[in-house]
Amino acid sequence: MRTFPFARLRSALPALRTVAPFARLRSALPALRTVAPFARLRSASLVACLRFGLVAAIFGGASSVLTSCHSTKAPTVSTADTDAAAPMRMLKRTVTNRQTAEFVSAKLKFSAAINNKDVSVDGVLRMKRDDVIRIQLQALGVMEVGRLEFTPDYVLIMDRVNKQYIKAPYADVDFLRSSGITFYTLQSLFWNELFQPGRQTPELETYTLSPDGQNLNVAFQRDKLSYQWVVEQPSALIRKVSATHSDTKEGNATLNWDYADFQKLEGHPFPCNQQVTFAAKNRTLKMGFRLSSPTTDSDWETRTKVSSRYDQVTVEEVLSKIAALGN
Repeated sequence: MRTFPFARLRSALPALRTVAPFARLRSALPALRTVAPFARLRSASLVACLRFGLVAAIFGGASSVLTSCHSTKAPTVSTADTDAAAPMRMLKRTVTNRQTAEFVSAKLKFSAAINNKDVSVDGVLRMKRDDVIRIQLQALGVMEVGRLEFTPDYVLIMDRVNKQYIKAPYADVDFLRSSGITFYTLQSLFWNELFQPGRQTPELETYTLSPDGQNLNVAFQRDKLSYQWVVEQPSALIRKVSATHSDTKEGNATLNWDYADFQKLEGHPFPCNQQVTFAAKNRTLKMGFRLSSPTTDSDWETRTKVSSRYDQVTVEEVLSKIAALGN
Protein backbone atom coordinates (compact mmCIF):
# COMPACT_ATOMS: atom_id res chain seq x y z
CA MET A 1 0.00 0.00 0.00
CA ARG A 2 1.28 3.44 -0.90
CA THR A 3 1.64 5.90 1.98
CA PHE A 4 0.22 9.41 1.81
CA PRO A 5 2.96 11.99 1.04
CA PHE A 6 2.64 13.93 4.31
CA ALA A 7 6.13 15.36 3.91
CA ARG A 8 5.08 17.21 0.79
CA LEU A 9 1.83 18.30 2.43
CA ARG A 10 3.76 19.62 5.43
CA SER A 11 6.05 21.67 3.21
CA ALA A 12 2.98 23.21 1.56
CA LEU A 13 1.37 24.30 4.84
CA PRO A 14 3.08 27.73 5.08
CA ALA A 15 1.65 28.73 1.71
CA LEU A 16 -1.81 27.36 2.51
CA ARG A 17 -1.91 29.43 5.73
CA THR A 18 -2.14 32.57 3.58
CA VAL A 19 -5.30 31.35 1.82
CA ALA A 20 -8.32 33.22 3.22
CA PRO A 21 -10.24 30.28 4.80
CA PHE A 22 -7.17 28.83 6.48
CA ALA A 23 -5.94 32.26 7.60
CA ARG A 24 -9.26 32.80 9.33
CA LEU A 25 -9.05 29.34 10.92
CA ARG A 26 -5.54 30.06 12.15
CA SER A 27 -6.58 33.39 13.68
CA ALA A 28 -9.49 31.70 15.45
CA LEU A 29 -7.40 28.99 17.13
CA PRO A 30 -6.31 31.07 20.17
CA ALA A 31 -9.94 31.81 21.01
CA LEU A 32 -10.93 28.18 20.48
CA ARG A 33 -8.23 27.03 22.88
CA THR A 34 -9.95 28.90 25.73
CA VAL A 35 -13.17 27.00 25.25
CA ALA A 36 -13.39 24.17 27.77
CA PRO A 37 -13.71 21.23 25.39
CA PHE A 38 -10.82 22.44 23.30
CA ALA A 39 -8.73 23.35 26.34
CA ARG A 40 -8.81 19.71 27.34
CA LEU A 41 -7.60 18.75 23.88
CA ARG A 42 -4.45 20.91 24.07
CA SER A 43 -2.20 18.12 23.19
CA ALA A 44 -0.46 16.55 20.22
CA SER A 45 -3.75 14.87 19.33
CA LEU A 46 -5.26 18.30 18.57
CA VAL A 47 -2.49 18.99 16.04
CA ALA A 48 -3.06 15.59 14.46
CA CYS A 49 -6.80 16.22 14.25
CA LEU A 50 -6.29 19.61 12.67
CA ARG A 51 -3.87 18.16 10.13
CA PHE A 52 -6.39 15.48 9.23
CA GLY A 53 -9.13 18.08 8.94
CA LEU A 54 -6.87 20.20 6.76
CA VAL A 55 -6.32 17.31 4.35
CA ALA A 56 -10.08 16.69 4.22
CA ALA A 57 -10.69 20.39 3.63
CA ILE A 58 -8.20 20.47 0.76
CA PHE A 59 -9.71 17.52 -1.06
CA GLY A 60 -13.27 18.34 -0.04
CA GLY A 61 -12.85 21.95 -1.12
CA ALA A 62 -11.38 20.93 -4.46
CA SER A 63 -14.28 18.56 -5.01
CA SER A 64 -16.71 21.33 -4.10
CA VAL A 65 -15.08 23.77 -6.53
CA LEU A 66 -15.16 21.24 -9.35
CA THR A 67 -18.80 20.47 -8.63
CA SER A 68 -19.64 24.16 -8.51
CA CYS A 69 -17.86 24.85 -11.80
CA HIS A 70 -19.63 21.98 -13.44
CA SER A 71 -23.06 23.15 -12.27
CA THR A 72 -22.59 26.75 -13.48
CA LYS A 73 -20.73 26.06 -16.70
CA ALA A 74 -22.29 27.98 -19.62
CA PRO A 75 -23.55 25.92 -22.55
CA THR A 76 -21.05 25.80 -25.39
CA VAL A 77 -21.92 26.60 -28.99
CA SER A 78 -20.76 23.99 -31.44
CA THR A 79 -18.30 24.96 -34.16
CA ALA A 80 -20.81 23.91 -36.79
CA ASP A 81 -23.44 26.30 -35.44
CA THR A 82 -20.95 29.15 -35.30
CA ASP A 83 -19.76 28.54 -38.87
CA ALA A 84 -23.33 28.36 -40.14
CA ALA A 85 -24.28 31.68 -38.55
CA ALA A 86 -21.08 33.54 -39.51
CA PRO A 87 -22.06 34.36 -43.14
CA MET A 88 -25.38 35.92 -42.09
CA ARG A 89 -23.64 37.95 -39.39
CA MET A 90 -21.19 39.20 -42.01
CA LEU A 91 -24.08 40.09 -44.35
CA LYS A 92 -25.77 42.08 -41.58
CA ARG A 93 -22.52 43.93 -40.98
CA THR A 94 -22.50 44.82 -44.67
CA VAL A 95 -25.93 46.39 -44.23
CA THR A 96 -24.65 48.25 -41.15
CA ASN A 97 -21.97 49.85 -43.35
CA ARG A 98 -24.75 51.54 -45.31
CA GLN A 99 -24.42 55.30 -45.66
CA THR A 100 -26.70 57.29 -43.38
CA ALA A 101 -26.13 60.64 -45.12
CA GLU A 102 -28.98 61.83 -47.35
CA PHE A 103 -26.69 63.77 -49.71
CA VAL A 104 -23.30 62.90 -51.21
CA SER A 105 -21.21 65.28 -53.32
CA ALA A 106 -17.65 64.79 -54.58
CA LYS A 107 -15.19 66.02 -57.17
CA LEU A 108 -14.97 63.54 -60.02
CA LYS A 109 -12.39 62.28 -62.46
CA PHE A 110 -14.45 60.49 -65.11
CA SER A 111 -12.95 58.14 -67.67
CA ALA A 112 -14.71 56.09 -70.31
CA ALA A 113 -14.01 53.89 -73.29
CA ILE A 114 -16.83 54.21 -75.83
CA ASN A 115 -16.60 52.71 -79.31
CA ASN A 116 -12.85 52.19 -78.83
CA LYS A 117 -12.36 55.85 -77.93
CA ASP A 118 -11.03 56.93 -74.56
CA VAL A 119 -12.46 59.91 -72.72
CA SER A 120 -11.12 61.50 -69.56
CA VAL A 121 -12.70 64.61 -68.07
CA ASP A 122 -13.20 66.22 -64.69
CA GLY A 123 -16.57 66.68 -63.10
CA VAL A 124 -18.82 66.49 -60.08
CA LEU A 125 -20.93 63.66 -58.66
CA ARG A 126 -24.04 64.69 -56.71
CA MET A 127 -26.55 62.30 -55.18
CA LYS A 128 -29.60 62.50 -52.98
CA ARG A 129 -30.89 59.24 -51.59
CA ASP A 130 -34.07 57.92 -53.22
CA ASP A 131 -34.25 61.02 -55.43
CA VAL A 132 -31.42 61.66 -57.89
CA ILE A 133 -27.95 60.72 -59.14
CA ARG A 134 -26.22 63.41 -61.19
CA ILE A 135 -22.88 63.31 -63.01
CA GLN A 136 -21.66 66.65 -64.35
CA LEU A 137 -18.74 66.50 -66.82
CA GLN A 138 -16.48 69.52 -67.20
CA ALA A 139 -13.84 70.61 -69.71
CA LEU A 140 -10.70 71.98 -68.06
CA GLY A 141 -12.54 71.64 -64.75
CA VAL A 142 -14.61 74.76 -65.45
CA MET A 143 -17.12 74.53 -68.30
CA GLU A 144 -19.80 71.83 -68.12
CA VAL A 145 -19.90 69.81 -71.33
CA GLY A 146 -22.17 66.92 -70.40
CA ARG A 147 -24.64 65.80 -67.75
CA LEU A 148 -26.17 62.46 -66.79
CA GLU A 149 -29.11 62.61 -64.41
CA PHE A 150 -30.97 59.59 -63.05
CA THR A 151 -34.23 59.92 -61.09
CA PRO A 152 -36.78 57.26 -60.13
CA ASP A 153 -38.86 58.23 -63.21
CA TYR A 154 -36.46 59.02 -66.04
CA VAL A 155 -32.94 59.23 -67.40
CA LEU A 156 -31.60 62.56 -68.65
CA ILE A 157 -28.43 62.70 -70.77
CA MET A 158 -27.27 66.11 -71.97
CA ASP A 159 -24.62 67.17 -74.46
CA ARG A 160 -24.13 70.85 -73.64
CA VAL A 161 -21.57 71.44 -76.40
CA ASN A 162 -23.91 70.40 -79.20
CA LYS A 163 -27.06 71.38 -77.26
CA GLN A 164 -28.65 67.94 -77.49
CA TYR A 165 -30.34 65.75 -74.91
CA ILE A 166 -32.39 62.64 -74.27
CA LYS A 167 -34.99 62.31 -71.53
CA ALA A 168 -36.73 58.97 -71.32
CA PRO A 169 -38.00 56.28 -68.92
CA TYR A 170 -35.62 53.43 -68.15
CA ALA A 171 -37.54 51.03 -70.38
CA ASP A 172 -36.70 53.21 -73.40
CA VAL A 173 -32.93 53.21 -72.79
CA ASP A 174 -31.57 50.11 -74.47
CA PHE A 175 -28.55 49.32 -72.31
CA LEU A 176 -30.52 49.92 -69.10
CA ARG A 177 -33.51 47.87 -70.20
CA SER A 178 -31.38 44.94 -71.40
CA SER A 179 -29.67 44.70 -67.99
CA GLY A 180 -32.83 45.25 -65.93
CA ILE A 181 -31.37 48.36 -64.28
CA THR A 182 -33.67 50.82 -62.50
CA PHE A 183 -32.95 53.95 -60.48
CA TYR A 184 -32.78 52.01 -57.21
CA THR A 185 -30.36 49.55 -58.76
CA LEU A 186 -28.09 52.40 -59.84
CA GLN A 187 -28.41 54.04 -56.46
CA SER A 188 -27.28 50.86 -54.68
CA LEU A 189 -24.38 50.50 -57.11
CA PHE A 190 -23.13 54.06 -56.61
CA TRP A 191 -23.70 53.92 -52.84
CA ASN A 192 -22.05 50.48 -52.51
CA GLU A 193 -25.08 48.65 -51.11
CA LEU A 194 -26.99 45.40 -51.51
CA PHE A 195 -30.14 45.52 -53.61
CA GLN A 196 -32.92 43.43 -55.08
CA PRO A 197 -34.95 44.26 -58.19
CA GLY A 198 -38.29 45.86 -57.37
CA ARG A 199 -37.43 46.45 -53.70
CA GLN A 200 -36.00 49.45 -51.89
CA THR A 201 -35.00 47.30 -48.90
CA PRO A 202 -33.57 43.83 -49.63
CA GLU A 203 -34.66 40.71 -47.74
CA LEU A 204 -31.45 39.20 -46.39
CA GLU A 205 -32.90 35.70 -46.02
CA THR A 206 -33.37 35.46 -49.80
CA TYR A 207 -29.65 35.69 -50.59
CA THR A 208 -27.45 32.65 -51.10
CA LEU A 209 -24.26 32.93 -49.04
CA SER A 210 -21.03 31.10 -49.91
CA PRO A 211 -17.80 31.70 -47.95
CA ASP A 212 -14.78 31.77 -50.25
CA GLY A 213 -11.49 32.18 -48.40
CA GLN A 214 -11.19 35.79 -47.26
CA ASN A 215 -14.43 36.73 -49.07
CA LEU A 216 -18.13 36.02 -48.80
CA ASN A 217 -20.01 35.50 -52.06
CA VAL A 218 -23.59 36.75 -51.92
CA ALA A 219 -25.90 35.66 -54.74
CA PHE A 220 -29.44 36.46 -55.76
CA GLN A 221 -31.45 35.38 -58.78
CA ARG A 222 -34.87 36.30 -60.07
CA ASP A 223 -36.24 35.40 -63.51
CA LYS A 224 -33.62 36.42 -66.09
CA LEU A 225 -31.50 38.40 -63.65
CA SER A 226 -28.68 37.03 -61.51
CA TYR A 227 -26.45 39.04 -59.18
CA GLN A 228 -23.36 38.30 -57.14
CA TRP A 229 -21.62 40.49 -54.58
CA VAL A 230 -18.11 39.84 -53.28
CA VAL A 231 -17.94 40.92 -49.63
CA GLU A 232 -14.51 41.27 -48.09
CA GLN A 233 -13.97 39.73 -44.66
CA PRO A 234 -13.63 40.89 -41.95
CA SER A 235 -14.29 44.49 -43.10
CA ALA A 236 -17.76 43.56 -44.50
CA LEU A 237 -17.11 45.89 -47.46
CA ILE A 238 -18.61 45.14 -50.87
CA ARG A 239 -15.67 44.92 -53.25
CA LYS A 240 -17.45 43.86 -56.43
CA VAL A 241 -20.90 43.39 -57.94
CA SER A 242 -21.62 41.30 -61.01
CA ALA A 243 -25.00 41.28 -62.75
CA THR A 244 -26.16 39.20 -65.70
CA HIS A 245 -29.37 39.56 -67.68
CA SER A 246 -30.04 36.41 -69.70
CA ASP A 247 -32.14 36.80 -72.82
CA THR A 248 -32.18 34.27 -75.65
CA LYS A 249 -33.73 36.82 -78.03
CA GLU A 250 -31.70 39.97 -77.36
CA GLY A 251 -28.61 38.24 -76.00
CA ASN A 252 -27.00 38.38 -72.57
CA ALA A 253 -25.92 41.59 -70.88
CA THR A 254 -23.34 41.73 -68.10
CA LEU A 255 -22.37 44.44 -65.65
CA ASN A 256 -19.32 44.42 -63.39
CA TRP A 257 -18.86 47.15 -60.75
CA ASP A 258 -15.62 47.20 -58.73
CA TYR A 259 -14.91 49.27 -55.61
CA ALA A 260 -11.70 50.52 -53.99
CA ASP A 261 -10.23 53.43 -52.00
CA PHE A 262 -12.83 53.51 -49.21
CA GLN A 263 -12.95 56.77 -47.26
CA LYS A 264 -15.01 57.76 -44.23
CA LEU A 265 -18.16 59.81 -44.86
CA GLU A 266 -20.33 60.55 -41.83
CA GLY A 267 -18.54 57.69 -40.08
CA HIS A 268 -19.27 55.12 -42.80
CA PRO A 269 -16.96 53.81 -45.56
CA PHE A 270 -17.59 55.19 -49.05
CA PRO A 271 -15.78 53.87 -52.18
CA CYS A 272 -13.96 56.71 -53.97
CA ASN A 273 -12.77 54.51 -56.82
CA GLN A 274 -15.50 52.79 -58.82
CA GLN A 275 -14.77 50.95 -62.06
CA VAL A 276 -17.66 49.81 -64.30
CA THR A 277 -17.72 47.44 -67.26
CA PHE A 278 -20.93 46.89 -69.23
CA ALA A 279 -21.20 44.44 -72.14
CA ALA A 280 -24.21 43.75 -74.36
CA LYS A 281 -24.81 42.98 -78.03
CA ASN A 282 -21.10 42.70 -78.81
CA ARG A 283 -20.48 46.17 -77.39
CA THR A 284 -18.49 47.04 -74.30
CA LEU A 285 -18.65 50.25 -72.29
CA LYS A 286 -16.05 50.93 -69.60
CA MET A 287 -16.32 53.78 -67.14
CA GLY A 288 -14.23 54.92 -64.19
CA PHE A 289 -15.33 57.17 -61.35
CA ARG A 290 -12.50 58.48 -59.16
CA LEU A 291 -13.89 60.65 -56.40
CA SER A 292 -12.15 63.09 -54.09
CA SER A 293 -13.20 65.28 -51.16
CA PRO A 294 -16.61 63.61 -50.58
CA THR A 295 -19.03 65.72 -48.53
CA THR A 296 -22.71 65.79 -47.56
CA ASP A 297 -23.35 69.14 -49.27
CA SER A 298 -27.06 69.69 -50.01
CA ASP A 299 -26.90 73.21 -51.49
CA TRP A 300 -27.81 72.32 -55.08
CA GLU A 301 -30.91 71.87 -57.24
CA THR A 302 -32.00 68.26 -57.53
CA ARG A 303 -33.66 68.65 -60.96
CA THR A 304 -32.25 69.91 -64.25
CA LYS A 305 -34.39 72.13 -66.48
CA VAL A 306 -33.71 71.59 -70.17
CA SER A 307 -33.60 74.75 -72.26
CA SER A 308 -35.86 75.03 -75.29
CA ARG A 309 -32.73 75.63 -77.37
CA TYR A 310 -31.75 71.96 -76.93
CA ASP A 311 -32.77 69.29 -79.45
CA GLN A 312 -33.92 65.86 -78.30
CA VAL A 313 -32.01 62.98 -79.91
CA THR A 314 -31.30 59.27 -79.33
CA VAL A 315 -29.01 57.81 -76.68
CA GLU A 316 -26.51 56.60 -79.28
CA GLU A 317 -26.16 60.09 -80.75
CA VAL A 318 -25.51 61.68 -77.37
CA LEU A 319 -22.96 59.03 -76.31
CA SER A 320 -21.07 59.36 -79.61
CA LYS A 321 -20.84 63.13 -79.14
CA ILE A 322 -19.53 62.74 -75.62
CA ALA A 323 -16.98 60.18 -76.87
CA ALA A 324 -15.71 62.76 -79.35
CA LEU A 325 -14.65 64.97 -76.43
CA GLY A 326 -11.64 62.77 -75.89
CA ASN A 327 -10.16 63.58 -79.33
